[in-house]
Amino acid sequence: MKDKYRLAEKFLVLSACPHGDDAELDMKAFKSMKIKRDNLFHGKLKNEEALPVAEVLQLLKKCLRLHITAKHA
Repeated sequence: MKDKYRLAEKFLVLSACPHGDDAELDMKAFKSMKIKRDNLFHGKLKNEEALPVAEVLQLLKKCLRLHITAKHA
């Protein structure tokens, strides 16, 4: 990895800024989703349908909505 910060660390900063109260719960959800993604890419998970696509989209929409709301407040 060339980056100084890991993806999970970057997500934590992103999620904590606009909505600090939910950041811990969102981070737990993100880590769970990332584990499933990593397992697929490293060959431990064979079924793509087990990926949490709907959950990822829901979390992404939440973060974007909160970011836009905070930016225009």
